[in-house]
Amino acid sequence: MLFNYFKDSLRLIKKHSGFAALNLLGLSIGLVSCLLIILYVNFELKFDKFHKKGSDIYRVVMRQPGNQVMGSTSDWWIVSPAILKPTWEAEFPEIDQITRTINQSWIFKLSDQFVAERILIVDPEFFDIFSFPLKSGIKTEVFKELYSMVISQKMAEKYFGKEDPIGKIMVKNDGRQFYITGVLEKIPNNSHLQFDFLTSFSTLEALNGESLLNSNWLNNSYTTYLTLQKNTNLEQFDTKLRKYDVKGFNEKEWSFHLQPLYDIHFNRQIRGTGDMGTIYIFISIGFFIMFIACFNYMNLYIAHYRAHTKYISIKKIVGASRMQLVQQFLSESLLMVLFSYVISIFTVWLILPYFNDFLGQELEFSSIWNYQILLISLGVIMMMAIISGIYPAILLSKIQLAKAIKGGIEKFSKGGLLIKKAVVVIQFSVSILLIVFTFSVFKQLEYTGNKSLGYQKEHIIYMYAGPIRNKINAFKQELLKNANIAKVSASSGIPSQLGWSNIPVWEGQAEGENPFFYRLEVDYDFLELYEIELQDGRNFSKDILTDNGNAYILNRAAVERIGFKEPLGSKFGFKKKLGTVIGVTKDFHFESLHKPITPLGIGVAENGNFNYLSIKLNNEDFKNTLIHIEKAWKEIVPDNPLKYYFFDERLEQLYAKDQQLSKSLKYFSIMALFISCLGIYGLMSFSLKERTKEIGIRNVLGASFMNQLNLLTREILIILIFAAIIGGTIGWVFSSNWLNNFAYRSEMGIDIIIYSALITLVMTMVPISFKLLKSISANPVQSLRTE
Repeated sequence: MLFNYFKDSLRLIKKHSGFAALNLLGLSIGLVSCLLIILYVNFELKFDKFHKKGSDIYRVVMRQPGNQVMGSTSDWWIVSPAILKPTWEAEFPEIDQITRTINQSWIFKLSDQFVAERILIVDPEFFDIFSFPLKSGIKTEVFKELYSMVISQKMAEKYFGKEDPIGKIMVKNDGRQFYITGVLEKIPNNSHLQFDFLTSFSTLEALNGESLLNSNWLNNSYTTYLTLQKNTNLEQFDTKLRKYDVKGFNEKEWSFHLQPLYDIHFNRQIRGTGDMGTIYIFISIGFFIMFIACFNYMNLYIAHYRAHTKYISIKKIVGASRMQLVQQFLSESLLMVLFSYVISIFTVWLILPYFNDFLGQELEFSSIWNYQILLISLGVIMMMAIISGIYPAILLSKIQLAKAIKGGIEKFSKGGLLIKKAVVVIQFSVSILLIVFTFSVFKQLEYTGNKSLGYQKEHIIYMYAGPIRNKINAFKQELLKNANIAKVSASSGIPSQLGWSNIPVWEGQAEGENPFFYRLEVDYDFLELYEIELQDGRNFSKDILTDNGNAYILNRAAVERIGFKEPLGSKFGFKKKLGTVIGVTKDFHFESLHKPITPLGIGVAENGNFNYLSIKLNNEDFKNTLIHIEKAWKEIVPDNPLKYYFFDERLEQLYAKDQQLSKSLKYFSIMALFISCLGIYGLMSFSLKERTKEIGIRNVLGASFMNQLNLLTREILIILIFAAIIGGTIGWVFSSNWLNNFAYRSEMGIDIIIYSALITLVMTMVPISFKLLKSISANPVQSLRTE
């Protein structure tokens, strides 16, 4: 029976190929959008879930109430002491395996090229805990010898091509030779651990000439992961860790906690990079577009149902029941969705590389064959087939035999017309909702790009100062010989990447009052280079010897937090050492606009712990100036490749996720609007068929095209007004909730809804006008013969 249904459906599709092509287009666009969203959501939700022991892996995190992590409002820290591993192995029998990791920025020389990639130091247990399989090498032996190195497949291909890298030598810039003992399989993109090279802590200790066992509990720059013995009560063990005596942390109460591996990506409080809010937005968009595509099919089918009357009459004459007709039309709907799915699979394969480039993603087409995605796709196909086909099937199966034989059209009841129009209202409401949301995101990103941050961001490059930390002054002098270099400054951090936070001290500080302030250590040129304005007081000066290591400049947020009435001359400092406040800056945004401005203390030092070097360029001859910088770098540190970054591009990275959302919304809004226009085209087609005789009479009486257009599009305009009210209101609510993620946000106006409605109106009127022009141009004699 089902085979016969499909056979008849194929015959109908072939007979009405133009109509079928239009339906296929709408369904295919909807399915392409849904599949892209499914791939993205799957990528995000599958973060770190490729590890075989994933559900049993935990990251050790630390919490100190009131101590905000750099770049965060959270008091959770993902670092832990190096000595924690051997100590806990001895003290906690509940622990099965434990490994530490720490990132390093080493430079290697391979043949005649420098290698500066991501290096991760790990313990041997790393391969037992995590599922990073080796393509070459044996996991129990790769770190057996000192100075062993495991490299990723990507690095093996990059530096060795098709040659086997096992046994190859890589020379560190201090002359130490490392031997490649293993090659990893491709590291999944949805892993929070990303690295290019692995080496062992034994090697790190050999390089440093000191055992990590001798380090104290304040040496907490490491990340620790562990698995527990079977039958361990997680809640009881976590409680035990919270009460654990954290040796050496006596400034405030610290506590240890376990964070599940699967919680890492989406836990924004503990520096997760994922955002479940964005996931919910994409899932909602997927459902919206799916329903729009289904409603579009429904409207087009109803508009074209005259072509099915002969088929219905034949079926009814041979005794087909109404249920059999419903099943037949549902089979046709299912077949159309299946055809569309095949087309959409091929389309996704073609456009995915461009989609990845467009969004800055690394989605893989092979994921589409994952059994979970296939099951979801099957569910989407069945849902779309039922939603698309059920109403037309019920409607067409009601046609009376006498009417069907004559090929006449039964007038829809008021209820039927109302349903059909309601469907179109929903389509356009969703389209306008998406456009309003897109405008809001775009407007906020424009706001963040144009808002004055309180410092200069153009024509500045920066670099990490580690390789030249002991030769900064010589490097600065060499750079300043070039007239196109305006300023050079060394600092512990830069705006958007400050460095660290400390507990400050000040005169009159109440007992137990220990807030954490951001701390920035700079040289004398920093404020001038970034053009950070002072609200009160003066800048640091080389001529005032007491400034070095003793003078501080605070931002307004710090002054207000402390409660200084007369900040200039007040005593303030870090690490229980008081200095003197000599100035107060106007508040500047050293973090993204998602976050409010927080307290900051800036100190000056001639030879500070500088991590960054900032260079301000004049507006001329960038190319030769950069060549001069590279030449100066090579003269001072020839064994270290220079890597520099443009500061304004760094600031843009703060809003990378928002930019990704904005680009996605633009794409999906266009798709939703296009599908909706197909739906309105179907509604107009039906309306024109219903009023063919009326149009013919008006033509005979001399009605103009504009008069006909005004008359026939009146109901469309009413539909769009309702859609603008509904979609605009919901879009406004969505946008307001999203904008609440920003401490500093753009203002939403009614103009966004008006613009969205106008765009929808223009996009809608174009196909309608063409269709109407075709109907008006028809022979009036033929029109008047229409029943």
